[in-house]
Amino acid sequence: MVRIKLQKISEKERHTYEALYGGVEFKKSYGDHYLPTLLLKDVKYNGTVVADHLWVNYTKGFSRLGQLEDNDVIVFDGRVMTYEKGYYTEKRQREYGLGRPTKIHLLNEKEKAPLPDALKEKNALVGYIMKVNKEFYLANNRPYEKWYVQQYEKWLEEYTK
Repeated sequence: MVRIKLQKISEKERHTYEALYGGVEFKKSYGDHYLPTLLLKDVKYNGTVVADHLWVNYTKGFSRLGQLEDNDVIVFDGRVMTYEKGYYTEKRQREYGLGRPTKIHLLNEKEKAPLPDALKEKNALVGYIMKVNKEFYLANNRPYEKWYVQQYEKWLEEYTK
């Protein structure tokens, strides 16, 4: 599924986008390391939906928003980027996404419960993701590691002191 509307936007410039929060996940990196990701739904540029969904890296700017809820509207500047989709054992397909997000904020600013910093406290953020998705992960044989959840709970305890 090539994102044709996103493909038509210049990769050379940053643009402002608006999207609905859709959830949190993580992807496996090299070795056994996990990288937090964020699902954006109904991604709009100038009021037009350019992607039904996108997964983006959970950057420090996104973590500063706090614990998001379904359908929170996130506004950010980003750049169209290309990447190769698929596993190394299959034919890979060129796809379009958004990267390098900046100026991240909620359309309707409201107080949110805090989250660990995506750069400095990545393991705690992965623990938060595992905790909120625990039932799904266990039911679908996805990685759920108590050590990461403990890192989040330790962070939360220190944060609330």
